[in-house]
Amino acid sequence: MARDCLTGVSGIDIDDTIKVSHVRDRISLLKHTFALEPLYVDDMPRLYRHLDGVLKPAWYYLSASPYNLYPMLRSFISDNYPQGQLLLREMSWQELESFVVSLTVGTQKYKERELDRLVTFLPERKWVFIGDSTQKDPEAYATAYKRNPEKVRRIWIRVVEGVNRLEEGRLNSDERFATAFKDVPREVWRTFKHAGELEALVGEIV
Repeated sequence: MARDCLTGVSGIDIDDTIKVSHVRDRISLLKHTFALEPLYVDDMPRLYRHLDGVLKPAWYYLSASPYNLYPMLRSFISDNYPQGQLLLREMSWQELESFVVSLTVGTQKYKERELDRLVTFLPERKWVFIGDSTQKDPEAYATAYKRNPEKVRRIWIRVVEGVNRLEEGRLNSDERFATAFKDVPREVWRTFKHAGELEALVGEIV
Protein backbone atom coordinates (compact mmCIF):
# COMPACT_ATOMS: atom_id res chain seq x y z
CA MET A 1 0.00 0.00 0.00
CA ALA A 2 1.39 3.39 -0.90
CA ARG A 3 1.95 5.51 2.19
CA ASP A 4 0.46 8.64 0.65
CA CYS A 5 -2.97 7.00 0.44
CA LEU A 6 -2.74 4.78 3.48
CA THR A 7 -4.56 6.64 6.17
CA GLY A 8 -7.19 9.25 6.82
CA VAL A 9 -6.99 10.00 10.51
CA SER A 10 -10.26 11.13 11.99
CA GLY A 11 -9.61 12.78 15.34
CA ILE A 12 -12.93 12.03 16.91
CA ASP A 13 -14.04 13.42 19.22
CA ILE A 14 -12.42 16.79 19.82
CA ASP A 15 -13.99 17.13 23.25
CA ASP A 16 -12.08 15.06 25.82
CA THR A 17 -10.06 13.32 23.11
CA ILE A 18 -7.70 16.14 22.15
CA LYS A 19 -9.25 19.06 24.09
CA VAL A 20 -10.10 19.18 27.78
CA SER A 21 -13.87 19.69 27.90
CA HIS A 22 -15.28 17.57 30.76
CA VAL A 23 -18.40 16.62 28.83
CA ARG A 24 -19.66 14.57 31.77
CA ASP A 25 -19.70 17.57 34.13
CA ARG A 26 -22.10 20.19 32.83
CA ILE A 27 -20.70 23.17 34.77
CA SER A 28 -17.11 22.28 33.97
CA LEU A 29 -18.05 21.73 30.31
CA LEU A 30 -19.47 25.24 30.03
CA LYS A 31 -16.43 26.74 31.76
CA HIS A 32 -13.97 24.92 29.48
CA THR A 33 -15.95 25.99 26.42
CA PHE A 34 -16.86 29.60 27.13
CA ALA A 35 -14.79 30.90 30.06
CA LEU A 36 -11.39 29.22 30.16
CA GLU A 37 -8.55 29.17 27.67
CA PRO A 38 -8.79 25.93 25.63
CA LEU A 39 -6.45 23.25 26.97
CA TYR A 40 -5.12 20.26 25.07
CA VAL A 41 -5.14 16.78 26.58
CA ASP A 42 -1.68 15.89 27.91
CA ASP A 43 0.64 14.38 25.29
CA MET A 44 -2.00 14.27 22.55
CA PRO A 45 -0.29 16.95 20.42
CA ARG A 46 2.91 14.90 20.57
CA LEU A 47 1.07 11.73 19.51
CA TYR A 48 -0.64 13.54 16.62
CA ARG A 49 2.66 15.00 15.44
CA HIS A 50 4.16 11.51 15.56
CA LEU A 51 1.26 10.12 13.53
CA ASP A 52 1.60 12.98 11.10
CA GLY A 53 5.31 12.35 10.64
CA VAL A 54 5.07 8.59 10.18
CA LEU A 55 1.87 8.23 8.15
CA LYS A 56 1.58 11.58 6.34
CA PRO A 57 -2.20 11.28 6.68
CA ALA A 58 -5.08 13.52 5.74
CA TRP A 59 -6.63 14.77 8.97
CA TYR A 60 -10.35 15.02 9.69
CA TYR A 61 -11.62 16.37 12.99
CA LEU A 62 -15.22 15.24 13.37
CA SER A 63 -17.11 16.42 16.42
CA ALA A 64 -20.66 16.74 17.69
CA SER A 65 -19.92 20.34 18.71
CA PRO A 66 -22.11 22.89 16.89
CA TYR A 67 -20.71 24.99 14.04
CA ASN A 68 -21.06 28.08 16.24
CA LEU A 69 -17.79 26.99 17.87
CA TYR A 70 -15.90 26.72 14.59
CA PRO A 71 -13.66 29.80 15.06
CA MET A 72 -12.53 28.75 18.53
CA LEU A 73 -11.95 25.11 17.59
CA ARG A 74 -10.21 26.05 14.34
CA SER A 75 -7.79 28.24 16.27
CA PHE A 76 -7.27 25.57 18.94
CA ILE A 77 -6.41 22.90 16.38
CA SER A 78 -4.17 25.26 14.44
CA ASP A 79 -2.19 26.04 17.61
CA ASN A 80 -1.78 22.45 18.79
CA TYR A 81 -2.48 19.81 16.14
CA PRO A 82 -1.86 18.99 12.47
CA GLN A 83 -3.97 20.96 10.03
CA GLY A 84 -7.04 19.20 8.74
CA GLN A 85 -10.71 19.48 7.91
CA LEU A 86 -12.96 20.40 10.82
CA LEU A 87 -16.42 18.84 10.60
CA LEU A 88 -18.98 20.02 13.14
CA ARG A 89 -22.65 19.48 13.79
CA GLU A 90 -25.34 21.56 12.13
CA MET A 91 -27.45 22.73 15.04
CA SER A 92 -29.23 26.00 15.72
CA TRP A 93 -28.99 27.09 19.32
CA GLN A 94 -30.04 30.22 21.11
CA GLU A 95 -28.99 29.34 24.65
CA LEU A 96 -26.44 27.28 26.56
CA GLU A 97 -28.87 24.41 27.04
CA SER A 98 -28.79 23.66 23.32
CA PHE A 99 -25.00 23.47 23.35
CA VAL A 100 -25.09 20.81 26.06
CA VAL A 101 -27.72 18.89 24.08
CA SER A 102 -25.51 18.94 20.98
CA LEU A 103 -22.80 17.03 22.85
CA THR A 104 -25.04 14.59 24.69
CA VAL A 105 -28.00 13.69 22.44
CA GLY A 106 -27.92 11.72 19.22
CA THR A 107 -24.13 11.72 18.95
CA GLN A 108 -23.82 8.05 17.98
CA LYS A 109 -26.13 8.28 14.97
CA TYR A 110 -24.60 11.60 13.95
CA LYS A 111 -21.06 10.19 13.98
CA GLU A 112 -22.07 6.96 12.26
CA ARG A 113 -23.67 8.96 9.46
CA GLU A 114 -20.69 11.29 9.04
CA LEU A 115 -18.20 8.41 9.12
CA ASP A 116 -20.18 6.68 6.39
CA ARG A 117 -19.92 9.83 4.30
CA LEU A 118 -16.17 10.13 4.82
CA VAL A 119 -15.48 6.52 3.94
CA THR A 120 -17.77 6.69 0.90
CA PHE A 121 -16.32 9.95 -0.42
CA LEU A 122 -12.72 8.78 0.09
CA PRO A 123 -12.85 5.11 -0.96
CA GLU A 124 -9.07 4.71 -1.34
CA ARG A 125 -8.32 5.76 2.20
CA LYS A 126 -7.60 3.52 5.15
CA TRP A 127 -8.66 4.93 8.50
CA VAL A 128 -7.53 5.34 12.08
CA PHE A 129 -10.30 6.51 14.41
CA ILE A 130 -9.33 8.21 17.68
CA GLY A 131 -11.93 9.02 20.30
CA ASP A 132 -12.80 8.79 23.98
CA SER A 133 -15.03 7.00 26.43
CA THR A 134 -17.27 9.88 27.52
CA GLN A 135 -19.87 9.56 24.76
CA LYS A 136 -20.58 6.99 22.04
CA ASP A 137 -17.27 6.88 20.20
CA PRO A 138 -16.67 3.15 20.87
CA GLU A 139 -20.10 2.19 19.57
CA ALA A 140 -19.97 4.54 16.55
CA TYR A 141 -16.48 3.43 15.56
CA ALA A 142 -17.35 -0.22 15.94
CA THR A 143 -20.30 0.27 13.61
CA ALA A 144 -18.03 2.01 11.09
CA TYR A 145 -15.61 -0.92 11.24
CA LYS A 146 -18.33 -3.52 10.73
CA ARG A 147 -19.62 -1.67 7.69
CA ASN A 148 -16.13 -1.26 6.22
CA PRO A 149 -13.76 -3.74 7.89
CA GLU A 150 -11.20 -3.54 5.10
CA LYS A 151 -10.86 0.24 5.49
CA VAL A 152 -10.60 0.77 9.25
CA ARG A 153 -7.09 -0.11 10.42
CA ARG A 154 -7.21 1.00 14.05
CA ILE A 155 -9.63 2.33 16.67
CA TRP A 156 -8.10 4.02 19.73
CA ILE A 157 -10.28 5.13 22.65
CA ARG A 158 -9.01 7.41 25.41
CA VAL A 159 -10.35 6.37 28.83
CA VAL A 160 -11.38 9.61 30.55
CA GLU A 161 -11.14 9.63 34.32
CA GLY A 162 -11.64 12.08 37.17
CA VAL A 163 -14.57 14.09 35.79
CA ASN A 164 -17.67 12.17 36.85
CA ARG A 165 -16.61 9.13 38.84
CA LEU A 166 -20.11 7.68 39.15
CA GLU A 167 -20.68 7.56 35.39
CA GLU A 168 -17.08 6.63 34.63
CA GLY A 169 -17.47 3.34 36.44
CA ARG A 170 -19.92 2.32 33.72
CA LEU A 171 -18.39 4.14 30.76
CA ASN A 172 -14.88 2.82 31.37
CA SER A 173 -15.80 -0.74 32.30
CA ASP A 174 -14.42 -3.76 30.50
CA GLU A 175 -18.00 -4.87 29.90
CA ARG A 176 -18.85 -1.65 28.07
CA PHE A 177 -15.90 -1.98 25.69
CA ALA A 178 -16.43 -5.72 25.17
CA THR A 179 -20.05 -5.07 24.19
CA ALA A 180 -19.24 -2.09 21.99
CA PHE A 181 -16.48 -3.92 20.12
CA LYS A 182 -18.19 -7.28 19.82
CA ASP A 183 -17.12 -8.86 16.51
CA VAL A 184 -14.34 -6.29 16.03
CA PRO A 185 -10.92 -8.04 16.05
CA ARG A 186 -8.96 -7.35 19.22
CA GLU A 187 -5.91 -6.19 17.29
CA VAL A 188 -7.99 -3.42 15.70
CA TRP A 189 -9.18 -1.63 18.84
CA ARG A 190 -7.43 -0.48 21.99
CA THR A 191 -8.20 1.71 24.99
CA PHE A 192 -5.57 3.99 26.49
CA LYS A 193 -5.17 6.42 29.37
CA HIS A 194 -2.01 8.18 28.21
CA ALA A 195 -1.14 9.04 24.63
CA GLY A 196 2.39 7.74 25.10
CA GLU A 197 1.00 4.20 25.16
CA LEU A 198 0.24 4.48 21.44
CA GLU A 199 3.43 5.94 20.00
CA ALA A 200 5.16 2.57 19.62
CA LEU A 201 2.08 1.20 17.83
CA VAL A 202 2.03 3.76 15.03
CA GLY A 203 4.54 1.81 12.95
CA GLU A 204 2.21 -1.18 12.89
CA ILE A 205 -0.28 0.77 10.79
CA VAL A 206 2.10 1.44 7.92
